[in-house]
Amino acid sequence: HPELVSGSCQRYIIPTKGKINNITSAFRTAKRHVRGDLVPRKAAFTLAEVLITLGIIGVVAAMTLPTLIANYQKQETISKLQKVYTVLNQAFKLSEVDNGEFEYWDVDHNEPSAYFEKYWKPYFKIAKMCTKASDCNYESAAPFIGLNGAKDGTNIVAPVSRSTFITTDGIVIAFSTKTGTYIQEDGTVIPPTAHFRVLIDINGSNRPNQYGKDYFVASVSKKGIIPDGLSQSYDAINSDCSKNGRGSFCFAKIVRDGWKIKDDYPW
Repeated sequence: HPELVSGSCQRYIIPTKGKINNITSAFRTAKRHVRGDLVPRKAAFTLAEVLITLGIIGVVAAMTLPTLIANYQKQETISKLQKVYTVLNQAFKLSEVDNGEFEYWDVDHNEPSAYFEKYWKPYFKIAKMCTKASDCNYESAAPFIGLNGAKDGTNIVAPVSRSTFITTDGIVIAFSTKTGTYIQEDGTVIPPTAHFRVLIDINGSNRPNQYGKDYFVASVSKKGIIPDGLSQSYDAINSDCSKNGRGSFCFAKIVRDGWKIKDDYPW
């Protein structure tokens, strides 16, 4: 080789052992990065930890769900009662515009249906009139129970004495149209029109069909349609609307409590 002949030589730099190790280490690190070996691994829960967490969630749900459901049902009850209360009194006022003041309405108890046809029916959005219990999807004409659990004998459908219908919102309303003369304990005679009752089932024939839960009672007077027992003392209202009572005055209790279902309500 010419360079060898001239006495010159090519100089080669041979890496030391340490440098070789460094290069090899860098190469291996690069390979591990490519394979993903050095990518930080995410922390994971063990099966035992997952099961414990689910168990805690289940216990908390079991403790809170009944309260949440009850609160929702109470608020739904209030909303429906307020709505039907408004609808009833709007119908009352519209009828007075057309037919004069309530206390002068012509009531013929021999023709209760005629009374309803004239003074009430035109002012409601009626989906269906009920002449028997099955027309309103009830299993019996007297489907209700009191707060004390006793079977109640009041008929929601009684063509001879009541006009019953389902509204387009699914609420069942029954107007008493033939009740006879009412005599108070002190002997005072009250004309039939002064204590006409209105039976209200806010969720139709659906259960529980119980006073104070989905079934409420109102009365018709010259002041309009008001909760039954509203003029009674608070003690009388609380006595009736209790777990030992019938529940006829529960509508009155809700109104007297500011349209609220308070903690002492027999829910």
